[in-house]
Amino acid sequence: MCTNKKYNVIVGEYARNHYIKPFKKKYKNVWDTTWIFVEIVSAQIYKYFDNTIASKILEVEWKYIAKCEFSIAWSNKSHKNSWNRFIVFVDEELWETTILLVYAKTDIKWPNETAWWKKEIKKNYKEIYELFWY
Repeated sequence: MCTNKKYNVIVGEYARNHYIKPFKKKYKNVWDTTWIFVEIVSAQIYKYFDNTIASKILEVEWKYIAKCEFSIAWSNKSHKNSWNRFIVFVDEELWETTILLVYAKTDIKWPNETAWWKKEIKKNYKEIYELFWY
């Protein structure tokens, strides 16, 4: 795999409208810098599997879902301790990543984070859900 190649980053409409807007509103002055980090990780996600920022969760052929951690810029919190996450769908054949969800663990009303994001993907990204769970 070429380590200089970048994936085309797509932001899912559901993620943009339901998750990114609240982050942008809450972290007005630092959100743009934080978002740049999210885009960098998404564009070269394969570089972040060796540390705790990204991990593959599900994999089918040349496609996978990964969970990534991020911290708000200048918050002095580690990625892990910030409790901020984003879920991406990666298509290695098309060299695309789609940001599906961006959330803080404190936003989840369910006791199980994985069950929650699976339900969100099932409801809002049916074609991606069917790749992994049918």
